[in-house]
Amino acid sequence: MMAIVKQTFDRYLKVLKFDKDNVAEQNQIETLFICCSDWAHSQCVMHKQYRENAFALQNFGNTIAPFGYSDSDQRTLEFCVNVLKVNKIVVCGHTACFAMKYLFSADRSEMNQYWWASVEQTYNIIEQYYSDRDMEAKLNVATQENVLCQLKNLLTYPAVSQAVGQGRIQIEGLVYDSVTGQLHYYDPQEEQFLQSIDPVMSAVV
Repeated sequence: MMAIVKQTFDRYLKVLKFDKDNVAEQNQIETLFICCSDWAHSQCVMHKQYRENAFALQNFGNTIAPFGYSDSDQRTLEFCVNVLKVNKIVVCGHTACFAMKYLFSADRSEMNQYWWASVEQTYNIIEQYYSDRDMEAKLNVATQENVLCQLKNLLTYPAVSQAVGQGRIQIEGLVYDSVTGQLHYYDPQEEQFLQSIDPVMSAVV
């Protein structure tokens, strides 16, 4: 345990002492990992999948507001793309997501304007195509659709869309199943989430 703490501390010392002109080489960050703040095991999955070469952006519902809504999102993305020079951006959702439950149970007037802008497309898709399903089924579909909507939101940022167009960055959608421990990845050719071969970690009870 102490060894892990020391490794983490040493890593932060390196960050504090970085040379701004060579920060990408010094930190060797390869992935921006966008995940949900109500998912206690997100860091475990991130580190198992990407080791230490990931920069985490953790918020309510693993969201990215469309370009122009959030200075914070814009600065984070531009820092990761232009300074850290990541080669992959991952949006990872999870089952039993409280943010998705909130989306379909709360009064819209109570929602933060920025957050609603991030998830409005998810809400509209579910209401248009899955309104006849029960709430559990809606939430399962919403978790996947939300990941795809956030990938679309990413591409509204010039820094991201330009890097993707130039082949410098890949974007990837994942959903973690907290019951089975399986990670599902979105396959653009199949146009669906496919199950990974092995569970990334033990199921969460």
